[in-house]
Amino acid sequence: MSVLALDIGGANLKAVHSAGGAREVVFALWERAGELGDRLGALSAEMGAAERWLVTMTGEMCDCFAGKREGVRVILEAVRGAAGKVGVREVGVWTTGGEMVSVERAMGEPLTCAAANWHALGTWAGREYTGGATVVIDTGSTTTDVMYLRGGRLAAVGLTDTDRLASGELVYIGARRTGVMGLGRSVLWRGREVGLMNELFATTGDVFCLTGDARGGDEADRDEAGAAARLVRMIGGDLEGVGVEGARELARALAGMAVGGVSMAVTRVVAGRAVDRVVVSGSGAFVAEAAAHGALAGVAVERLAERIGEAASVAACAYALCRLGECEGAGSAGGVG
Repeated sequence: MSVLALDIGGANLKAVHSAGGAREVVFALWERAGELGDRLGALSAEMGAAERWLVTMTGEMCDCFAGKREGVRVILEAVRGAAGKVGVREVGVWTTGGEMVSVERAMGEPLTCAAANWHALGTWAGREYTGGATVVIDTGSTTTDVMYLRGGRLAAVGLTDTDRLASGELVYIGARRTGVMGLGRSVLWRGREVGLMNELFATTGDVFCLTGDARGGDEADRDEAGAAARLVRMIGGDLEGVGVEGARELARALAGMAVGGVSMAVTRVVAGRAVDRVVVSGSGAFVAEAAAHGALAGVAVERLAERIGEAASVAACAYALCRLGECEGAGSAGGVG
């Protein structure tokens, strides 16, 4: 049975088809929740027909929803409507309990489906890396997930966003959308500790544009002069006073802070336990890799892109969900309804 796996986030939609092909598209769910069904239908047309859709999400946290329950249900209603229009036979939803369930069951137990995409990735990775201990670091545009696997099993401390933020398994540092003000209160620049303005003048997308690390998507076309102008505002400057080279120096310092934040989380999650390998994925895999080397010096780091391809690595959670669905086959989820 052909499968289309969908990872529905607040800022991006990611899709992987069992016949091949992976995509990430920008979609501001918090602004356009009512258009989600139409966008999923269009994405399905771009990816190719599938008999079965598999869904995971983080978009339920968008502030256009009163809470997670409402968010999950609105997203699933959009999925169900879109799937029915394109002739999908079955829809499955991944839960943090490690199950693929029907839309009807997911509607009745919405909190088990909230922010479950990392769990799908960790579960699949456990089946791929069965020997010893593995740390998976998936850095996307907005967040980083850190997962510890032992003997092929996901050893998660937290299942909810709140618990994972407390444990370090979830870090709100990404490669594109993180506000620079979220990296710290100050930055060491040109020998001085300079406070960062508490304004959303610039994001990590600007930082990594100037360091040369920006990869793919809208980041590939980001204007360096614009990024530099936005970034120096964070220290109360402008390009006339700071210059482009000064902005690059600032970007390198801020990049180090972003990597350091993820590295600290990895250290917390590992907590002195043995690690045999690190696997990095996501559109910000370069951040994850640098953080891994900082936290776990000497441990081998594998780029998931080398195993499954760059596009699939960017959509790693959707890729994992697709592979899990193929292994389970039909019958583990209900019809479209």
